Amino acid sequence: MEIAAFFLFFVVLLVHCLMASSAVAVRTNITTDQSALLALKDHITDGPHKILASNWSNSTSVCNWIGIICGAKHHRVTTLNLAHMGLSGTIAPQVGNLTFLSHLSFRNNNFHGSLPNELAALRRLENVSFGLNVFSGVLPSWLGILPKLQELYAYSNSFEGSIPESLGNISSLKVLHLSENNLSGVIPKSLGNCTSLEIIHLDDNNFTGEIPLEIVVLQNLTEVSLANNSLAGHIPDAIFNSSKIEVISLYMNQLSSHLPPSIGNWLPNLKVLYLWGNELEGIIPSSVSNASMLVELELGANYFSGSVPNTLGNLRHLERLNLVNNYLTSDSSTLEWSFLSSLTNCVNLTSIVVAENPLNGTLPISIGNFSTSLEEFVAFNCNIKGIIPRDIGNLSNLMTLHLENNELVGPIPSTVGGMRNLQGLYLQHNRLQRSIPNGTCQLKNLDELFLNHNKLFGPIPTCWGSLSKLQKLYLNSNKLTSIPSSFWSLTEILQINLSSNSLSGYLPLDVGKLEHVTQMDLSWNKLSGDIHAIRGLCSLVSLSLAHNKFQGPIPQSFGNLISMEHLDLSDNNFSAEIPKSLMKLKCLKYFNVSFNRLQGEIPFGGAIAQFLASSFMGNQALCGPPQLKVPPCETSNVGQSTTTGMRGEENFNAKLDCMLSVMQLAMDCSIEAPEERSNMRDVVTTLKNIKLKFLKDVGED
Repeated sequence: MEIAAFFLFFVVLLVHCLMASSAVAVRTNITTDQSALLALKDHITDGPHKILASNWSNSTSVCNWIGIICGAKHHRVTTLNLAHMGLSGTIAPQVGNLTFLSHLSFRNNNFHGSLPNELAALRRLENVSFGLNVFSGVLPSWLGILPKLQELYAYSNSFEGSIPESLGNISSLKVLHLSENNLSGVIPKSLGNCTSLEIIHLDDNNFTGEIPLEIVVLQNLTEVSLANNSLAGHIPDAIFNSSKIEVISLYMNQLSSHLPPSIGNWLPNLKVLYLWGNELEGIIPSSVSNASMLVELELGANYFSGSVPNTLGNLRHLERLNLVNNYLTSDSSTLEWSFLSSLTNCVNLTSIVVAENPLNGTLPISIGNFSTSLEEFVAFNCNIKGIIPRDIGNLSNLMTLHLENNELVGPIPSTVGGMRNLQGLYLQHNRLQRSIPNGTCQLKNLDELFLNHNKLFGPIPTCWGSLSKLQKLYLNSNKLTSIPSSFWSLTEILQINLSSNSLSGYLPLDVGKLEHVTQMDLSWNKLSGDIHAIRGLCSLVSLSLAHNKFQGPIPQSFGNLISMEHLDLSDNNFSAEIPKSLMKLKCLKYFNVSFNRLQGEIPFGGAIAQFLASSFMGNQALCGPPQLKVPPCETSNVGQSTTTGMRGEENFNAKLDCMLSVMQLAMDCSIEAPEERSNMRDVVTTLKNIKLKFLKDVGED
């Protein structure tokens, strides 16, 4: 009995000791995790909201801290998620003590430095994200000894060197995302031992060599992105035989050779094929249309030749087609682009880009059959002949139409007004004729209109005054005859080029309404009359009125155009003196008043002092310094230096004055933005202090 009692006592004591020991171990482990996290906190500069400072404290349980999840069984930290917190700093080595960690994320912060070797102890890690930080150094080889790792995200950092061969040891790895780093060398044949790999992104690095066959034959691969590297050689045919693959992105490399004839036959799930910006050649196989799930097909900037397959219309899910800058032609059996007719079957198509190809032929009438999903049609420099079909007006959701640099003839169809969502219309460098149709007035969303270098004639439409969103207008090199008064109501316009037409009439005071315009070219027309004092135009940088019939004095108000860099008034009938107010144009880089009837002393000061005789030639009654090849003046009223050009000090001082003038202009134009005005005022104060110090240093008052 005594032995039994002693044995029972021993068992109870042993159980008690084990329970006590277990309790101590738990307490020790929780303390270990807490210490590791507090060490990490000491390595971090907290974000703007001071989340960690207010939350990670000894007054609450570690498992209640933000970004922390503990396991129910062992009460250890299993998840550390600091993503999107605006943090900066380095990773403390003590993080390696969080040995129960399975999910670790520092994504989208400002962490820097290298990855500490102590993290190799985190043998339970399954998901790791270092993406969108500024980590540097090499990718550590210890990543390859994490036996349970499934997802590794280290994109958008500054990692360098090669990919460690040891990554091939991780048979559980499903996602490898190392894009946008400075990684180099060849891609190891070992990213191939990862038989579970589904997604591999190595784009935007400096990898060289060929695409390893061992990668593209992985049976579970759904996405492979090796774009924007320096990979060469041929694309392994095996990549086009993967039944699970959905994304193939190999653009911007030096890949060469032909596409396999059966390219689309074994790609039932392919949605994205990006091969643009390589050195691929040969034809585009018609079998590509057998990849029936394709959504985006981009083959531009290669050396493809032959005709565009008429079978592309079988890609019923296609949204984007880009074949730009190749040597493709249209079907020789017909004058029309038959492949375009085929594409009208793609009811989800939003973008067609076929520019920079010698396609020849004409646009088919069926262009109007595209569904309302089409938003972009780009076909410049394609040798298109014939007319623009009237049915093009059916493209009611089109936002951009590029048909420039072709051989189009006939009128701009009045039906263009049906493209109500159009924002950019580019028809320049064709042979379009007749007048500009009033249908263009219905394009209320238009912000860029290029009709230059055609044979258009007649007046600019009066109704254009209602195109309130127009910012860029190029009508130069046509045969247009008049500008309606409503034209000067385009108050949002930034760039105007009406040069090389047959425009007549005068320049009204209403031109001053164009308060945002930066460039205006009215040269080589038949405009005449006096130019009255113009108010506004506070943003004007370039103005050309050359080769017209303007007369009378150059307005003194031109001196208020303080942002002006390019002013050309040559070959007119301007008379009287050159206004001294022009010396206030501190930013002036080009100035020409040659071949007018100007007289009196050239105001040779400020930025004007840098210009040569060619800027003033052809005026019989001007006088000034001898380097301008004009007679000397009897008296000098300007009181400016007559040396050739400006000294270095004068040049620097002029640049300071230019910056001050521009900043003052910006303040004047920002009346409704008090915060911006305050910031600009600080800049002006700084510039003035620099100027005062400069003047003091060169000994001027």
